Amino acid sequence: MSVSDPSRMVISNEDETAGFNLRYSLIGLVFHAMDAGYDSVSHLDKAFLRAYTLVARAFSPLMRSRLWRPIQERFDLYSETGESIVNSWIRTGRREEQVSRALVRKQAYDEIVNDFIAYLAQKPEVRDLVQQQSVGLAEEIIEDIRENSSELDSLLEQRVYRLVRRRRIDDQTTPNG
Repeated sequence: MSVSDPSRMVISNEDETAGFNLRYSLIGLVFHAMDAGYDSVSHLDKAFLRAYTLVARAFSPLMRSRLWRPIQERFDLYSETGESIVNSWIRTGRREEQVSRALVRKQAYDEIVNDFIAYLAQKPEVRDLVQQQSVGLAEEIIEDIRENSSELDSLLEQRVYRLVRRRRIDDQTTPNG
């Protein structure tokens, strides 16, 4: 399956419910509408430009008159408002596309890492290596505990010896009476 050819990436599951099919059909509708929309907008843009050119030439004398000025001002106001709304849609679409792409990249990365870890976990060499490392780490921890307990034993022995020795000295210096 090639990532560069998405049309070949059709996966069908026999357990799909009517709900899944409805969801998939709506997603397909959105993508087909987008494709059709791009084509239609291109054709509409060309047709609008031709019509505007013809109308502008025909009404050129009227559009230069004082009577046209209030209509032109109102048209400019509506045009600015419409442009602002469309620019808002563009910003939202751009942001949502970037977020969606980042989310898809993260999911793909997580999937690749999980697949790689699962692949490594199946390899006997990797399991043996992990086991050896675990045994080595456990031996190091046990050795550290032995060293620390030995040092603690020595320290306690010194304290007890000093304490017992002081008591013997104290017992010898007190007069019997």
